[in-house]
Amino acid sequence: MPLNKEDKKSIYYTLFYISNALLVDKGLFAKTHAGVIAKINEHFVKTGILSRDEGRTISILQNMRQSGDYDDCFEWSEEDVFPFFKRTEELLLKIESLLNIK
Repeated sequence: MPLNKEDKKSIYYTLFYISNALLVDKGLFAKTHAGVIAKINEHFVKTGILSRDEGRTISILQNMRQSGDYDDCFEWSEEDVFPFFKRTEELLLKIESLLNIK
């Protein structure tokens, strides 16, 4: 069954919301999507808790989501999206393991 636009965006939002939960869990707050990514990079990627590739995954998906939402000429292909399913699942589990509140 082909993915629709909402299915594709849900990959990003899964990581966005758990990343935001991680920040809140650690007493950190961000007001924007870009702010969440910046704080994840500052507090978790630069300190080695998350890898650069993991930080890059969140950033790439945010850019894809933003292009899909605001660029009328842009549409994610399934070939663009499918590699991120496994990476998102792995990163979701890793971030969940970092949460104190379960």
